[in-house]
Amino acid sequence: MNKREMKISTKEVEKNKRNLRSATSCKDEIDKLYFESYEDISIHEEMLTDQPRMSAYKESISRSSTEKIVIDVGAGSGVLSIFAAEAGAAHVYGIEFTKIAQNAIKSVKNRNLGS
Repeated sequence: MNKREMKISTKEVEKNKRNLRSATSCKDEIDKLYFESYEDISIHEEMLTDQPRMSAYKESISRSSTEKIVIDVGAGSGVLSIFAAEAGAAHVYGIEFTKIAQNAIKSVKNRNLGS
């Protein structure tokens, strides 16, 4: 490889680094928008008012959660975590990244299910 080829290669590497930083920045923005969309209570209200869905969740969780450790990843409003606790789970971990977690904490406290 001669010096000219080396310079081209170095320029290509720098160009690829810039493109990668740009793509990473774009992905970070998409992730941010995705999670922010779940901070709006209306998206949770849609699920919570869907009675067939909620009944199926509650029945399934009631049958399978007794005396077990439950991890609810993306807990949202916390309703599924609450179902598990009410069904007798040994311990429930509700994990939520967005600000809607504050609503879940209030719901859990209002039902005297923990903190």
